[in-house]
Amino acid sequence: MSLQEAREGAAALVVAAAVALDLAPGAAAAAGPILGWGAAGQTIMTEMSNGPAFDAIPDAGGGKVTLRPTGVGAGIGLAAGTDSGGYVELDFEGYALSDSRSSDSTSATAAGAFALTSGTVPQGTISIDTTPSTTPPGAQATVSLTAPKAGGGTTTILSYAFSPQTPAGNAVTQVSSSPTADGRAVVAITLRGDTLSSVAYGLIYGTSGVSLTGLGGAAGATQVHTTLTDRVSGTNQSINLGRKIAMGGGWDGSLRAGLGAYRSNRSIEQTVTYSFAAPSPTMPGAPPVTLSHVEGLRSTYVALTVGGGLQRALTDGWALTMSADVGRARMSGRYSQAMIVTADAGQTPATANSSSRSYGSMAWVGRAQVGVSRAIAPGLTVSVGVFASYLSAVPTVVNTSVTATPVSAGATTASLSGSGQQVYSRGVVERAQLTGGVSFGLVYRF
Repeated sequence: MSLQEAREGAAALVVAAAVALDLAPGAAAAAGPILGWGAAGQTIMTEMSNGPAFDAIPDAGGGKVTLRPTGVGAGIGLAAGTDSGGYVELDFEGYALSDSRSSDSTSATAAGAFALTSGTVPQGTISIDTTPSTTPPGAQATVSLTAPKAGGGTTTILSYAFSPQTPAGNAVTQVSSSPTADGRAVVAITLRGDTLSSVAYGLIYGTSGVSLTGLGGAAGATQVHTTLTDRVSGTNQSINLGRKIAMGGGWDGSLRAGLGAYRSNRSIEQTVTYSFAAPSPTMPGAPPVTLSHVEGLRSTYVALTVGGGLQRALTDGWALTMSADVGRARMSGRYSQAMIVTADAGQTPATANSSSRSYGSMAWVGRAQVGVSRAIAPGLTVSVGVFASYLSAVPTVVNTSVTATPVSAGATTASLSGSGQQVYSRGVVERAQLTGGVSFGLVYRF
């Protein structure tokens, strides 16, 4: 999806260069048109897409995210024509683009509490208290977690730790985990007594979703890292029938109509990682927790297009070429999403939630390009150009509903109660896209 169409504009430069070799009519045929020429061309394109923004999931900060994937594509074109001016051309192109953004913060709120929920909040409760101890003085934490157990009943984890304020350097890290009905529960505590720093969290994840809540301790003890990545790859194929036109005044032209098929895969990955500082040089911190939300949009367009081109000879063997095309396409595709949870050192990443559904609509497609070409050897022409492509309906994802995470927090307490709430839902919408770039091509006439 996303950039799928745009590249076909670049592939059309191959055609423009190939047709430019023989826009002028060949020798007149006595009995009727015969095959008069053929050409093969190859291009390399550097491209940038001003693609539609997607909505960040609430865990990654929410709001619209506009990334501009860039990368390269390569195309090959074949053309054959008759001395009467008719021609047929075939084009194929593949491309791959990517862009990403990263951000870091030290805590979710001034109180140091944080919460992450995704999909359907799993059944269960998490309760945390990190109020420092006064008798004796030191850092302490209590985490209580309950969740449904496989086969019935309740999984319960009750974890308590204490680190005295003296002597200096006292530190504690402890981790507990247990399977649940459809996933796992993890509790972690990291304490440093002399600084009264307490980091603690509880995590429940299963096939339907994730819930995490915790207290991040002093500034810098908890790091939140977010990564947003947008990747697009695909292929374009087209076949066109056309005719060359002698226009006079130094200009030659062509008209064409054809059929195109464009396929692309767009992957949007949003990753949130909570990492926790080690309390001392000899004591590891609590295990990091990562939630990756991966969404895929696989789209196919079938389009009918019409267009034309112009060519004019310049000085020193150079020629100016221009072309434009417009068409109507039927788009169909499939959206898929999955949430991958990584936590509890030694456990394999788990798929917390996955689903898919279909989408489709009609779209306008258009492309325009301008370039110059020059013969550099008998039968061999080099071309350089710029192009722009437009697609009126590019699938992207938005948040269709967002509800508050079921968490309450104070300066040293936090709790979360999950009962199957859906904290947000995602939908597919179509938005316009413009892509442009620069191409370099070689065409061989035979």
